[in-house]
Amino acid sequence: MSATGVPTTPAPLNPNERKDKIGKYFVPTPDRMDRVMAIRMMQGGVVALVLAGALALAGLPVLGVLAAVAAIGALLVPGWVRLGNYRLDYSRAEPKASDDQVDATLNADLVATAADAMKRFELEDSDLDLHAEDVRPKVVDPGMTDPEGPLVLIAPTLKARHRLGDDRHRRFSEYTVAVLCPGRHHLAVLTCELNVVTGKRAKNATFEYHYDHISAVHTKGGSGAELRLGAVPGFSTLPFSPSFLELEIAATGGASVVIPTEVRHTRGPLLTRPSTVERVLPALRRLLRREQRGGGQG
Repeated sequence: MSATGVPTTPAPLNPNERKDKIGKYFVPTPDRMDRVMAIRMMQGGVVALVLAGALALAGLPVLGVLAAVAAIGALLVPGWVRLGNYRLDYSRAEPKASDDQVDATLNADLVATAADAMKRFELEDSDLDLHAEDVRPKVVDPGMTDPEGPLVLIAPTLKARHRLGDDRHRRFSEYTVAVLCPGRHHLAVLTCELNVVTGKRAKNATFEYHYDHISAVHTKGGSGAELRLGAVPGFSTLPFSPSFLELEIAATGGASVVIPTEVRHTRGPLLTRPSTVERVLPALRRLLRREQRGGGQG
C-alpha cells in the first residue's frame, strides 16, 4: 500500500530468491506452540536438576542422581531435540513468498512465455488479429500486465502441489501454459509446462494451422479429481472438487491440439496475464468465421 492509499503491485521475485521463497510457499510453517512446549520442557528439566542437586546436598545422593537422570532423559534432551526439530522445520518453511509475490512472479513468467512464443513464430503485435486485451477484463494498474500480445491460457498440471493462500485463493506449483497467436492467415499455438518454483519451462511444443484447415474449436470438460492429491497438508482447507475445462482445436486431416485451459477456482487478483476460456472461445470463433469467409486482410 502506497502513502496515498493506492495498492501497489509487488515486484516479481528475482531468480536468486524465487526458488527458495516460492518453494517455501508450499511448505507449512510449524506451529509456534511446538517451540513453546520445547522451551518449557527444557525449563522444567533445569528446575528438576536444581531439585536433584538439593536432594544430593540434603544427604539423599541416590534420589538426587535418579532425579537428575530423569530430568535429563525425560525433559532436557527431548526438549532440546524438539526445539532443534522446530528450528529445522521453520528454516524449511520461512521466509516464504507472499500471495502477491507468487502471483506477480507467475505473471512475469507468463509475459515472458508469450514474448518467447511471438519470437519463435516470428510475429509482431501488429500481426495479431486478436490481442490479450480483447479477451480479458481491463485492469486497474496497466503496469500489472502487457495489454497487447497473444492470448494466454493456463491450468495446473495433475502433479502440481497446491494450497490456499492467506487471501483464500488457491495457488499451484506447476501449470500447463498455452499461448495462442491468431495471426492474419493462421493460428500459431505454443504449449509448455511452467514450474512456478524454478521458473523453468518443459515439454515445449508448437502448432500452426491455416485458418482454412481448422475444422472445429470447442471445449470439453474433464474430471480433475486426481489434482486433489497435490493438496499440501498443514494449510487452511476449503472444499475442492476440481474439474478441467479443455480447449480442443481440430484441423482437417485429423490433426488436433488439446489444451487443458483451466480448473474451476478463483485466481489471485494480481494474476492478470491469463485469459479465460469463456472470453477466448467466442472471440476465436468469430475470428475463424470471418477468416474462413474470406474477411481477413491479406
